[in-house]
Amino acid sequence: MIQGAVKLLLKAAAINAVRKQGELLYYKAVDAIRKSLRFVFLLVLLTQLMVVGLGLTVYSTFQLIPMDETQRLYGMLILGVILLIVPLALVLWGTSDRLWFKASKQD
Repeated sequence: MIQGAVKLLLKAAAINAVRKQGELLYYKAVDAIRKSLRFVFLLVLLTQLMVVGLGLTVYSTFQLIPMDETQRLYGMLILGVILLIVPLALVLWGTSDRLWFKASKQD
């Protein structure tokens, strides 16, 4: 009878240890996916910024010819800053620890 109780306790401890190892591996996998996704998002963001920067540079060059329209240049500067900040904020929000833990129900 005592041997049966000891076997049950050992079996429960082994199952608990395996479950803890599985949870740890799951957390590490979610973290690796999150970091990989952040890298891909940042790569796409940088590519988009290069394309937008090239377009804004060309457009700004054409707008610089008439010197009396400097307000257009300020508008393009503001647009360029917005096009930089908004995607960056979305990438940082989308890859935040809190959001990923909430989505994977690890709270």
